[in-house]
Amino acid sequence: MALPPPGRLTNPLVYSVTQNSHFLIETHDLQTDQLKLLKNLASETKDTPELDFSPAAVIRWSSTSDENYLARQIEYFLKDGDFERSFLQTIVLAYELGESPLLSLSEGVASLLKRLNCREVMSLSQGAQIITEGPYFVQGRQLRRTWKLFPDTYEAFQLPTIQLPNTDEFRPFTYVHEGNLMIPVPSKLHFPQTAEKPFNGLRVTVKDIIHLKGVKTTAQSRSFEKTYPASSVNAKIVSQLIKLGAVFIGKTKCTQFASSDQPTADWVDYHCPWNPRGDGYLSPRGSSTGTCVALAGYDWVDLGLGSDTGGSIRGPAAVMGLFALRPSQENASMEGILPIISGIDTPGIACRDIALMHKVSKALFKSPDQTLPAREEIANEAPDDDGRMDFRLPKKLLYPSDYWNSWISNPQSDILESFVRKLERFLGIERTPVNLAEKWINESPAGSYQTPIEDYLRDTFMNLLWRGYHHEHRTFRDDYKNKFGNPPYVHPVVQDCWDRGSKISSEEVRLAKQHQAVYQKWLRESVLDGEDFGTVMIFPAGDLTPFYRDVYSNAPDQRNQSYNWNDRGDHQSSLGGVPNIVIPVGQAQQPSKVTKDLQELPVAVHVISSNGTDDALTKLFKCMAEESMIKGVVNTGPTAFDSIM
Repeated sequence: MALPPPGRLTNPLVYSVTQNSHFLIETHDLQTDQLKLLKNLASETKDTPELDFSPAAVIRWSSTSDENYLARQIEYFLKDGDFERSFLQTIVLAYELGESPLLSLSEGVASLLKRLNCREVMSLSQGAQIITEGPYFVQGRQLRRTWKLFPDTYEAFQLPTIQLPNTDEFRPFTYVHEGNLMIPVPSKLHFPQTAEKPFNGLRVTVKDIIHLKGVKTTAQSRSFEKTYPASSVNAKIVSQLIKLGAVFIGKTKCTQFASSDQPTADWVDYHCPWNPRGDGYLSPRGSSTGTCVALAGYDWVDLGLGSDTGGSIRGPAAVMGLFALRPSQENASMEGILPIISGIDTPGIACRDIALMHKVSKALFKSPDQTLPAREEIANEAPDDDGRMDFRLPKKLLYPSDYWNSWISNPQSDILESFVRKLERFLGIERTPVNLAEKWINESPAGSYQTPIEDYLRDTFMNLLWRGYHHEHRTFRDDYKNKFGNPPYVHPVVQDCWDRGSKISSEEVRLAKQHQAVYQKWLRESVLDGEDFGTVMIFPAGDLTPFYRDVYSNAPDQRNQSYNWNDRGDHQSSLGGVPNIVIPVGQAQQPSKVTKDLQELPVAVHVISSNGTDDALTKLFKCMAEESMIKGVVNTGPTAFDSIM
């Protein structure tokens, strides 16, 4: 719908401050009876129509506040990238509970506000409900909360959400402007960080297989969406972050039921998000597709919650140049997240900032025998005197030729080699080359010298995956048929998993679990040398060559379903249950089939470590960034970095 001229009410909830700046306004009045007009600074006194809304800024005030304090507060507001100068046209001075508002302004304060084109000043006596500083709207003498609306130009979101005040419950919000779904985002000025709320104002998205209380979980399936009501609970990881102050702004798109859907071939019920990197037509991969697209595309998203079974958060993060973590299996709860393979699924997190990655990992993923960190510890963690965090560096850096050999002599190889050398310097050690397939044969953990690792694991992951899809969706299939009288439609990839899973016998499942257990024990004890942070292993992440979203594929049952263990480095941590971090280490020039020119695409690595060392693993790369050995923050938009690294 076309918007009216700026500065007028556009519908009961949405207001346009400028032609390109739109806000959602809450209909509930916060403190009507306490808001009083203190001074009209406009050159002409003019009654405000009762239905008009005026942007306003609330500033904490006391009897000792002066123009210098006011100037500092306004400067602080204007440094916030989402604060609009137009909110200074009305200033609300908020007094502490019990303090009487002044009846007039000092000349210095009035003069400063006139220079800022402020039209009127109001006073507010704080009541039982504390009003935080930041942008609001005033209607008459009513003060209302507001959210800035951002366009979802990359189509990352399934459904924007708003958290109900003073609850852990959410409501969906849908508004489209000029063809774009608009996402309501509150100002960070309303959420000052405290020891109690170290993540206050952190803007978080949620993959659409993770439950938000009051919002439907669709799993990107129209059939699933119409079968079940809105969720009555939050996923455990959501509840943890809410307690720490995080703000959830919406559910992001994913492949259906976190499957291996490809953009053109398999996304049927909903459209695949757009990868912001490069020429704009690269595949964003999956399954946590929208989670990573939103982070790569929008400055107003800080953290993404996804999931990871066989690389679901790590794959998209690698191709879009983001930091991502699949946590240790035992450290992460799947409560409130739709499952695929029990014992392999984990939640996953992604972001653009390694310091934030470490902070969130520290808060969420602790070993069962470790006490969760105090909120004060999360907020106030400080480096040692030498700048490094107080933890022991790994003494061994494994470099598995099984995965590195295929990355020789390509545009990414020099950047990858440069990063490995930086890591060697930082750790003060040289890499230890290892051939995992040979090590497996030599040590014979399966008890049979004649069983190569690629044969031993050939059916393990896929049998567990197919059986998991068939088993975990059984209730959904029954519920849908009971409600509608026919089987549910699902994407061809999911249907193929159901069909294959129905043919996997209990004996095959038992054998697959046995093989996983043997491999997990070997990886943890023999390769990674036990439960401390003594060994890390590094291998390349992402696509060898650009993979485009317009690729047509055969039907799932006609695709090559062979499983090559040495092609799936990301399955090391999936089968082993150990933490795996994705680190963007630079960008390389690759040909674009769209522009017929070169484009700069992210280059990334996987690093895994022993079970339960999530905190140390994220801290390692945080420290490297602090010593300027890697870039700790990546950009949004076509390139992750300002220049080739």
